Amino acid sequence: MAELIARYDWVLSDKAMKETDLLACSNDTILPTDVSRALASLGSSLEFEYDLTHLRTAEAALGSLSCDGKTISKAILSDAVEYARDVLGSKAYAPWLWVYAASTGGFREGWIPDNYYGRWVVPNLKGDYGPLAGRRASSSLIFGGSFSPDLAYQINGRLFDSGLRQISGAELKERVLNGIDEVVVKLDRSKRGNGIFFIDVSDLEVERLQAAGDLVLQRRVRQHASFDQFLSGPVSTLRLTTVVDEHGGTHLRSAMLRLPLFGQTHVMTVPGLQVAVELRTGYLLESGLGSDWRCHSTHPDSGFLFSGFQIPNFAACREAVLLLHSKVPFLHCVGWDMAVDEQGAPVLLEVNAKHNGITFAEAATGPCFSGLRWEQLWQSGREYTERSKLLKPAAWQPRASS
Repeated sequence: MAELIARYDWVLSDKAMKETDLLACSNDTILPTDVSRALASLGSSLEFEYDLTHLRTAEAALGSLSCDGKTISKAILSDAVEYARDVLGSKAYAPWLWVYAASTGGFREGWIPDNYYGRWVVPNLKGDYGPLAGRRASSSLIFGGSFSPDLAYQINGRLFDSGLRQISGAELKERVLNGIDEVVVKLDRSKRGNGIFFIDVSDLEVERLQAAGDLVLQRRVRQHASFDQFLSGPVSTLRLTTVVDEHGGTHLRSAMLRLPLFGQTHVMTVPGLQVAVELRTGYLLESGLGSDWRCHSTHPDSGFLFSGFQIPNFAACREAVLLLHSKVPFLHCVGWDMAVDEQGAPVLLEVNAKHNGITFAEAATGPCFSGLRWEQLWQSGREYTERSKLLKPAAWQPRASS
């Protein structure tokens, strides 16, 4: 409990986010000359810090991919800039296209760069409803507890059960948590695996819990035994990304298995590991990507091979997220974090309805979002006001070319 309270402010601070970003972007690899020069040339012409931050993240990814022999030609560098400018409206989106091309070995039309996604897709196709759907307690209101392990919520200083009936601290322990040995506490507004704690019910102090702010208490999920071949104990999760098309139909567009690493109690974004899942069969692809963009064909701790592994009851997970997304058709793209429990049933751990990550999916199996006409959004000129405030003029000097 003491650790939960002590870390709460840190998790929500800019310091926490910046340190996480530094972990994701740390790479001292010398890039191929053509790529380095292209990054420096593009960076010197960019107008906003927002795009420069993405350029630096993409640069780190390109460095890691280069370590694994994945790089791109002058022709691809040029084609991506041209595509970004002519189709997406700005050459500022080229760096992520370079990353995707390096990962897949060639350029493909239809990819969505992460900074384009944040600037145009998120505000125009989610708006203010994305953050609402992503709040912990909202899943009970919107989805009616479907596939949910939620036991109770703390909202604005008050406790509620999973049906959002107000309860006292005594009722929480005596009724809601009766017969349960351990709970998972997840803080609201935390990201990337931060703000998650596993607490014995016998050690749970309601008074100290209240000091931690808004949160959800969930039952601890025990994963399907097949995932123990990667790492026993912490739950492996599926990030399933669904979209709504212009006719209101829901579709699964990407699936990534997110694996915990040794020493972790749960899946983290950094350090982390993701492996793409074939959407029809549920089989893993042959290689995955770490949060540092290094390639892996086996789990780095257990050595278990990705190729040939099939997600248990993947069809049920797919149907679950399509059903869930049909309840929020006004959100055009949602990332669902699902687990498969001991009995093979899908369990909804978290809803990512604001800026859900798309980069690893695009790099592994993209373009994931073709045919949705997202590339036309910039032509409307309705750039999100709040996002625009972040677009500060750049004060940056490009690195010297290699």
